[in-house]
Amino acid sequence: MFLLILYHSHIVSINLFLLT
Repeated sequence: MFLLILYHSHIVSINLFLLT
């Protein structure tokens, strides 16, 4: 469960990085 949250937050951070 923790890894799933960590993985999701990692994807979100990458998406934010690509959007800027």
